[in-house]
Amino acid sequence: MANRMDQKGQWQQAQSQLRNARKEGYNQHWEVGLCSTCITDPLYCCFAMFCPYCASCQLRYRAIGRDWNRYMCCQGYMPCSGKCGERNCPAFCMCMEATCCFAASVQATRYTLQDEMHVRNTKCDNCLIATMIFFQYLAFICRMVACITGSDEIDAIADIVELIADILWCTVCACMQTQAKIQMDKRDQQPSIVVQQLDPWQAPPPIQYMQSGGWGAAPQQGAYHHVQSRPQGQPQYPPQQAGYPQGPYPPQGGYPPPGRYPPQGGYPGGAPPPNYGAPAGYPGGGPAMGYPARNY
Repeated sequence: MANRMDQKGQWQQAQSQLRNARKEGYNQHWEVGLCSTCITDPLYCCFAMFCPYCASCQLRYRAIGRDWNRYMCCQGYMPCSGKCGERNCPAFCMCMEATCCFAASVQATRYTLQDEMHVRNTKCDNCLIATMIFFQYLAFICRMVACITGSDEIDAIADIVELIADILWCTVCACMQTQAKIQMDKRDQQPSIVVQQLDPWQAPPPIQYMQSGGWGAAPQQGAYHHVQSRPQGQPQYPPQQAGYPQGPYPPQGGYPPPGRYPPQGGYPGGAPPPNYGAPAGYPGGGPAMGYPARNY
């Protein structure tokens, strides 16, 4: 029980740090603001409005680089992520996520792009999203009051508020998905804008953020794509650590150096010369090296 409480506290602390980073720490902005998405890509905006679940599945798949091994329910941003059998059937789980948890699916795509590219919302974006959420809560409260009081007037008000909330929900969610699509189009064209590609199976993104101290601020060139492969047949050597000498390297062909092998057919008399191959200054190296020769 204590271990679970510690994990919960660590999760909450990491989530708080990540929220603050999205508000103040990230220094990039969306390619297109929410208000301009319907003008920039009107066809996809209509598609996201009338087929929201299909659009969410498509964007979720693109956000993870079309790699099912990186998929996790809600992409690791929820405490229950990774416990739904995603690895056994990721495509089915993604469809269920987009259908049953549509809001979480859209938000998971948005958080993934923000955290990988250090993108922050504009004040206009935050205002639109907050207005949509406010009317959702207001519609729920009005409907509850109408059910409790039984007043026809309050019920009519609840219908109007609920209609406004539904219109805002459909339009803002469609604009959010279109904004994510445009951002991923830019990511595919300029992979260098990705600061760090996240893998939720290593650790949830909030925990990764807290452990790495903020993921740095400068984008890494080509962080999104695979590492450039070396030419075929060329061995890959580990980078030389600082503090080690630059040489000497083994002679080409390996040890021992040429000239230290026994002559073909053996030595005359069946034995090599005394102290054959001993380096200069080595004990027993012979009279020429300043040491007395050994008698055999």
